[in-house]
Amino acid sequence: MARRQGDERNIARAAATLAEALVARGELEEAAEVVAETSGAPSLRMIEAVVSAMRGAHDRAEAILADAGWAPGEPEVEGRRLVALGNLALETRREVAVQRYEQARTLLRAAGDVANEAVAVANLGVASMAEGALEAAAVLLEQALSLARSAGDTRTEARILSKLGRVQLLQRDSRHACATLEEALDCLPDVGDPRVEGEVLRRLASAYLELGDPEKAEGDARRAAGIARSVGDEAGAREADEIAREAGEAMRAE
Repeated sequence: MARRQGDERNIARAAATLAEALVARGELEEAAEVVAETSGAPSLRMIEAVVSAMRGAHDRAEAILADAGWAPGEPEVEGRRLVALGNLALETRREVAVQRYEQARTLLRAAGDVANEAVAVANLGVASMAEGALEAAAVLLEQALSLARSAGDTRTEARILSKLGRVQLLQRDSRHACATLEEALDCLPDVGDPRVEGEVLRRLASAYLELGDPEKAEGDARRAAGIARSVGDEAGAREADEIAREAGEAMRAE
């Protein structure tokens, strides 16, 4: 019995790793198939909720995550569940999102899950950024970055650097934003997350455009547009196209 349970855990872990990689590449249908074909382990139910949210089925995602009984006695999983619930609430119920992130941070810190604590703290930074509290956002993101690095989590480090670069752009500190985003880009070959790569390149293109380097900006924006389209991120592709257009106009005006 114990061996069979161990085998089931290993199968679920492998399936979750595969599904996460498929989500990162924008292959949502394939990720959903992997989840459907594997027993409902907490990690897979989490991915099911993420896929539902990315497809626009927010009610379905919230229904999956609202069932607090699916990971009893597992604070790491409960913390991730709370972060995911916060993400669903961030745009329309920011106070609820912040409450969920704070709860998650407390749980994850107590459990010693430094990598996921970094995610919770970073998302608190995103909530502060959305409120226009840029200094507070930068402080939280720096804290999250330190946690991610101490955990050796390169994927989370790259995502946090991208968010920090966004804050620096909003602060009109394009030079620091470039350095931060280039650092994020250096992390990405080890991560294999094209969605984040496209996001970083869009922000980097904006930073170089503000610094007066439209040629570099246009190149980064066109790369970003191609990556965004390859993972089905049409909104990201349109944003990158617009940056490339602005960069082209700036070069013609020189």
